[in-house]
Amino acid sequence: LAQDPVFAAALAEALRADPPWRTGTLAALRDPKTGNPEAAGRVLQALQDKGGLSQAEYKDWLDSLIAEGRWGEAYARWAGTVTKPGGRLQLVYNGGFSQVPSDEGFDWRVRRVAGVLTSWEPAGGGSQGLAAHIRFLDRRIAHAGLEQPLLLSPGHYRLSMRMRGEGLRSPLGLEWVIACAGRAGVVGRSEPVDGSFDWRSSLTTFTVPPRDCPGQWLRLINPVPAGAAQRVAGDLWIDDVNIATLK
Repeated sequence: LAQDPVFAAALAEALRADPPWRTGTLAALRDPKTGNPEAAGRVLQALQDKGGLSQAEYKDWLDSLIAEGRWGEAYARWAGTVTKPGGRLQLVYNGGFSQVPSDEGFDWRVRRVAGVLTSWEPAGGGSQGLAAHIRFLDRRIAHAGLEQPLLLSPGHYRLSMRMRGEGLRSPLGLEWVIACAGRAGVVGRSEPVDGSFDWRSSLTTFTVPPRDCPGQWLRLINPVPAGAAQRVAGDLWIDDVNIATLK
């Protein structure tokens, strides 16, 4: 019934009043096995338009779309709600950390990782706004916890950013990777990031294949396999992250 726009709007209005059956109905609509994607989209979008979705419910909705491989739909629903500097969205959203990341949609995500602290500080180095500051507490980690989902079409790209390091120690250095959500796997990998250095630019070229890559994740990882050698210590600052299309 909720595939019908009129019924979906009426159901959303009823759910907005927070009836006892709201949680169960939303869960049933979004269930990947028994729910109906079209119906769920109509009802949840109607709720969002009426201000009836909490921030946590909105985030969970977008995350569920990404988890189900519906990257295009997730991006479209998210893009209509965010600020577009200059009237358009960059391939990396909020790459200059002009605002504290929201942890939702296609903005930066900060995953909780034992032994890693992430904060936002004045950028410095001649740049305005904020920079991400990641402090590593000399513990074993597989990744830094900083990541962003991307929706890149097949083609050639260049990833650029500015970084500063202070006493950064890792056996193989940290790496930025671009990994497809599909079977294509990792399609881009930066040079190792290690040591102490002032603000400097980093460039990485990569190619998104035409198949098996419906969406991508940009992540800062530790390439060392699990074990005692996975320890990372020191500080890293990151700013001006950007992806540009190459011809």
